[in-house]
Amino acid sequence: MPEPLKPIKSEIWFLDIETVPCVETGRKVYGGDFGDDNTRFLMFDKAGATPENPEPFLKTVFHKVVCVSVLCRQITKDGIRLTLNSFTGDETEILETVLGKIGTRKPQVVGFNTSGFDLTVLYQRAVIHGLRIKQYCERPAKPWDPTPDYFSAANDYNVDLQKMAGGWGKETPSLVEICRACGIPAKTDCDGSNVLTKYLKGDIKGIAEYCESDVTATYLLWLRLAVVCGYLDQQDADAEGIQLDAMLTKAEGATA
Repeated sequence: MPEPLKPIKSEIWFLDIETVPCVETGRKVYGGDFGDDNTRFLMFDKAGATPENPEPFLKTVFHKVVCVSVLCRQITKDGIRLTLNSFTGDETEILETVLGKIGTRKPQVVGFNTSGFDLTVLYQRAVIHGLRIKQYCERPAKPWDPTPDYFSAANDYNVDLQKMAGGWGKETPSLVEICRACGIPAKTDCDGSNVLTKYLKGDIKGIAEYCESDVTATYLLWLRLAVVCGYLDQQDADAEGIQLDAMLTKAEGATA
């Protein structure tokens, strides 16, 4: 059963990640000194590849993080402040930056399947690289303490919208499906299955743009849920939607 939206915090990070198969991890786990293409083939084969599905979904430990996009919503004395940033480049730098800032600032983290994928991958990859992320790993002394805990799906600072608006198993809609059903714009010209193609072509900008489109869709879905659950009035949600459009238009103008 879907769950109601959790209480809104003063700073929220709407987060999404993009990943590709990590050939270095594949060679460590399965052995051999294969080239990248053959290693990816082996990884997909071990994951149960078939002629109909030659690139099945890999276990989270095999996902290399190539982009993290964050839309930050802050409640300030002057009103709502929205900012959008993407982190790309070296994986260890991405992980240290994102998990380090979450640990320091302690925002409420909101995403779609973040509990099952995004936060799991970020933490596992930090473990693989042996990174020190002490503040991110801090947990309440007692489960019911109202302090951030990014490892507990029940904690108010860990909000997975797939659980808030989704279903169970095969009944669970994708982010694009639930957004389009609500009339929320959601891009479909790219999806996780062709991120690898863009990565091999060196199109990191294209990956970041796709990641940011998912983050903005997640934010708009959250606004819808905030109205449904009584945290925001429709007028306030509409105003934030207009603010988001203005921010994105300004960003597009700056990069044109």
